[in-house]
Amino acid sequence: MVSSYHKNPALFVGGNSNRGDTFCHMSVFGGLSHRFNGLDENCNEVTSYRYLRQQIGMLVEDPSIEEIFIEFDGPGGEGSGCLELATYIRELAEKKTIVGFINGACHSAHFALASACSSLYMTAHSSAGSIGAILGRAEINSPTLKMTYFKSGEAKSDGAPLSKLEQGEHDRLTKQVNDLGYSFCQLVADHRDLNVDDVHNLQANIFDANTMLEHGLIDGIRTEEEIKTMMRQSTHDKIISDLNLEHQNEIAQLNQAHQAEKERLMANHKAEMNQLQDSKSSLEQNLQAQSSELSEQAKKINQLAESAGVPELAGKLIEEGVSLEVASEKIKVSAANKDEEILLTSELGSQSDDSFDMQQLIKDA
Repeated sequence: MVSSYHKNPALFVGGNSNRGDTFCHMSVFGGLSHRFNGLDENCNEVTSYRYLRQQIGMLVEDPSIEEIFIEFDGPGGEGSGCLELATYIRELAEKKTIVGFINGACHSAHFALASACSSLYMTAHSSAGSIGAILGRAEINSPTLKMTYFKSGEAKSDGAPLSKLEQGEHDRLTKQVNDLGYSFCQLVADHRDLNVDDVHNLQANIFDANTMLEHGLIDGIRTEEEIKTMMRQSTHDKIISDLNLEHQNEIAQLNQAHQAEKERLMANHKAEMNQLQDSKSSLEQNLQAQSSELSEQAKKINQLAESAGVPELAGKLIEEGVSLEVASEKIKVSAANKDEEILLTSELGSQSDDSFDMQQLIKDA
């Protein structure tokens, strides 16, 4: 990891990174810079962190991609923006699995990004590491050119090539590089669940696959074919997962429809039961009212029959269920008939031998 690509282009080594043979969703090849996209002085492609941030963000938001595979092959890049992008990748890895694959070299800034993946693999003959920082400071001495810097502070001209490197500047730049390097080690330690001092003690060495695995800096050693199989398996698993999800959704919809129909039938049944209960209550009220009315009517008929002197007629009228008006008429008729019978009997009795004339007795008296 270098602090400035533009000041130190020669630190970017390796062949042309303009490769299109990657089989992963995203490739991180060649030199890396904070903002610059293009070619360096050796015509090697340089990719910016901003571009990579945009690309990986799009992959995470793509619902058709279950897991993201990133292939790494490059010597490193600028320090500015690198650790921020690595932190961003780790945050995205919490949302969607990101699998890193080192296929070639993965040094310095490249490994900072690779360490942020959910899991990290590399081929047997790849190399990785260089967990540290570097800063180049040119010191140009010319017999014909002399540069004088007027500065407001002793550190203002730090890094100026046309000045002698003094001890103060040396100490300050050393501290900057050490601080950045330690932050790099802390980042890797956090991402790989390691002790920061153990990472720092690696002294920015570059290691082969077996040594990387021993230090816990990768999760396994795989070939391209094995990684492709992982990707195909991931795709297969996604298809199966989608089918299972679709099946579960269909079952859920059927269950919901069944539950809705069940609830509808239960509601209808409850409504019918309520209607029957209401009808029953209404009938009971009507019967009670009718019973009270009949009882009251029977009482009145009994009273009328008793008053009219025909109490024996009340039971028959009540049994026939006639109205009070009809019962009243029949009681009147029956009472009148009974009076006539009494009168007739009286008249007949007065004509017998043993009878006596009451009127005559009155007259005699």
